[in-house]
Amino acid sequence: MKARELGLVLPTIIGSTAAIRRSAAELGCSLDGVAIIEEANPEAACARAVAMARDGECDLAMKGLVSTRAFAKSVLSRSSGLAVNGILSHITLFESPDRDRLVVMSDAGVNIKPSLERKAQILGNALACARALGIAEPKAAAIAAIEVVEPDAMPATVEADRLRRMGEAGRFGRCAVDGPLALDNALDEESARLKSIRSVVAGRADVIIVPEIECGNVIYKAVGQLSRRDIAGAMVGASVPLAVASRSDSVDSKVNSIAFGILLLHTEWAAIHVDKGPQLDEKQLL
Repeated sequence: MKARELGLVLPTIIGSTAAIRRSAAELGCSLDGVAIIEEANPEAACARAVAMARDGECDLAMKGLVSTRAFAKSVLSRSSGLAVNGILSHITLFESPDRDRLVVMSDAGVNIKPSLERKAQILGNALACARALGIAEPKAAAIAAIEVVEPDAMPATVEADRLRRMGEAGRFGRCAVDGPLALDNALDEESARLKSIRSVVAGRADVIIVPEIECGNVIYKAVGQLSRRDIAGAMVGASVPLAVASRSDSVDSKVNSIAFGILLLHTEWAAIHVDKGPQLDEKQLL
């Protein structure tokens, strides 16, 4: 309803009509002019939203009080889902520590324990989103716990180094990719200086690629809950932008997610996407 007040959307709400009207009454919100579609079952509500997006009845689909898994399952349905360009991945936007730029992080919500090739595809999606934000040559950091390659103890450092090599070989187009970098070295220039890390990416990363979903999800929740910073979330790779915030996110973060989805809707980000690969099996979803 706040997004409607800001002139961002004309909303259609899918769910239990009684619950929707009860919530609106508690919040003092008017539902005049809002389309409500009765569908009390969460999975069926997700399927209906995806079908509306697929059929052109809406421009942007948003996950409400349902799980990310149920929403992604509907998106990826072979019979009734959305067309996917490459892979589906989750994008988080948050402000850099010095608040002078937006940082794109992936993947905190869809790919659980991606292989090296899938990480490359996740990076491709994330770089495309950074370019949609107006960053012509994004700087990407593949993060790990340390900045050196430790093949036996920390496999994530090996894959981060391989992503760096892929970037140097030109796989991701005009960008700079470095790794492994710890999160502080990727985002904060002073941290990188103190550790004598010299890289065009260190301290100035526009894109953060996490090793696996546990790391990404913890960072996502820490930014929102510990730092009390507003964030935005989207699921990208499908033919229609998908606003995907955590159910516990603030109102402002959810409005940010809608605004981010609208930005992607009006940007040919998919045309910049360079990586394609096999789609997720349902069992690989969170």
